[in-house]
Amino acid sequence: MIQLNSHFRKFDGDHIWHRVLATALAGAFVLSLLGGWCYGQSVPSKRSPPVIAPQPAATIAWMSQVSDSSGNAERPAETQPEMDRISKDSVHPVAGASHQSSKMPADVARPSREIPRNQEELPVPLSAQFQLADQPRFGQRFVQDPPQTDAAADGVEPEISDFSPDPIDRDQPYEPGSEIWVYEGKTLYANRRPLVELGRPWYQLGQLKPGATFLGRHNLVSPQLIVFGDFRSAYANNDLGTDTTSQVAFELNIDVDFRLTATERFHMFISPLDRGGQNMRWLVDEHTFRSELDPDVEFGYFEGDLGALWGGFIGQTLPFDLPVAMGVIPLFNQNGVWMEDAFLGVAATIPARNSGRWDISNMDITFFAGFDEIISPAFEGNDDVAKMYGVANFIEALGGYIELDYAFLEDRDTARDRSYHNIGMAYTRRYGRFVSNSARVIINAGQSTAGGPNTADGLLLLLENSLITSHPQTFVPYLNLFAGFDRPQSAARAAGAGGVLKNTGILFESDGMTGYPTLDATGNEAWGGALGLNILTPGWTQQLILEMAFLQTMDDDPDRVAAGNQYGLGARYQIPISNSWIIRTDAMYGFFRDDDDVRGLRVELRHKF
Repeated sequence: MIQLNSHFRKFDGDHIWHRVLATALAGAFVLSLLGGWCYGQSVPSKRSPPVIAPQPAATIAWMSQVSDSSGNAERPAETQPEMDRISKDSVHPVAGASHQSSKMPADVARPSREIPRNQEELPVPLSAQFQLADQPRFGQRFVQDPPQTDAAADGVEPEISDFSPDPIDRDQPYEPGSEIWVYEGKTLYANRRPLVELGRPWYQLGQLKPGATFLGRHNLVSPQLIVFGDFRSAYANNDLGTDTTSQVAFELNIDVDFRLTATERFHMFISPLDRGGQNMRWLVDEHTFRSELDPDVEFGYFEGDLGALWGGFIGQTLPFDLPVAMGVIPLFNQNGVWMEDAFLGVAATIPARNSGRWDISNMDITFFAGFDEIISPAFEGNDDVAKMYGVANFIEALGGYIELDYAFLEDRDTARDRSYHNIGMAYTRRYGRFVSNSARVIINAGQSTAGGPNTADGLLLLLENSLITSHPQTFVPYLNLFAGFDRPQSAARAAGAGGVLKNTGILFESDGMTGYPTLDATGNEAWGGALGLNILTPGWTQQLILEMAFLQTMDDDPDRVAAGNQYGLGARYQIPISNSWIIRTDAMYGFFRDDDDVRGLRVELRHKF
């Protein structure tokens, strides 16, 4: 029987206002859930698309996830005999095509054209080798080629009844050029190529050769090896209260991705300049160099879809969908709040389920088990003693996103027995045109440690709010609040991931390189929040974040992480100087009661390859 400790038992009469504020946070969390349900029930036909509340420390999206979406475009040769020979003159614009695809005024003339039938046929070599296309240059504009078809297709003239009434006010001048500019006015992006690129090219133009069929004609093999990553170098001057340091730190992150099919791949990650959370660095004041070389693989895993593999074996296209991963796998749940770690284990997902009865448009269920390398403060830094079994649910319902996560962490050290249950719940949605909100709760329960104090017996409430302004993507005020009781823990948290409050604001987020100071990010016997402004230029080429944060301690626990109340001011600015280089600067000052103040200043240069 899981028994949740009473986290409000420690308040006395002198701290009654703590109880009032903490109770208000808990009430706000419950009201946000009830309000989301009521709002969804009251206006079912006018729901806005659910939007995840923007994170205050969101960075400019300068590095894209490497993936290849072209694999599913291939078809086995025997399923397309008519495509092997295409009429030379039968490829033509579709009759009646127009830039105004959604609306066509009655007075627009429709062109008429006969489709040629008997023309000389030319073979198209499907086995032609692909060629890397020239990279676009900055300023080039994309012009849509006319739609093409072959002699087997007939053009169909549209009827006026096929189109809804024109929404344009007839009293206003019509500007067709602006309508066309929506498509032809786009500018190509000169993307950065991977460091190593072998086999099938990564996101290139032109014809692709058919894949090999040794895994079946319905699961074609097109090998692709790419190596990509980034190199970070940063100078920081940090005053941690008891010590002041100036250093230049370095970090190298290398991802190796070997893709076999559209769904199967092997992935490996290496960070050779980082050992045990300490980066290669030059200590300026001490004139000392620390190498911290570590060529070990941080994590590596196989990822695939059992449905695709079985379909290739029996000759069917994806008879079912069951993605799996095994090895040292990274899991990232609830924006890294509930889990952010890589551990030795397995995971499987039941994806894309829905239910009209329960108003569920999409639902993913992931089952996972970890057997080693699980990092958590609950086990005091020892990653060899814990095992983990759990399930993570992602549900789109009630006009928003619901996340329900559970894990049981088992301690191999039976003498201490720090086993416990970890539960994470979250609800995210937009309320009208006013605010985007995420409400989260993390519960640690069931731990009864022998031979020492409990290490994971806490409760953490989080409220993340972003106001929706007239420029919702470039001007984002935010207010994030939290209340932590006892010792709340994430299910698993890597050493360089920061504290559980990392997403509350930039004043709770370190850099994982230089020991950049923060306010207490553990949520241990404290409540507080961050108020800030996230400003981006219209083209998303620059970002400025201004923030103030506070933390109020609760009770007089001598083992509490924060000695007293904390307040801070912080700023962040970053700008890309090319499609592969970015500069970021951070500055903060922390005013600590009953402890020394802290301050930090850093400048980072990051290169993507």
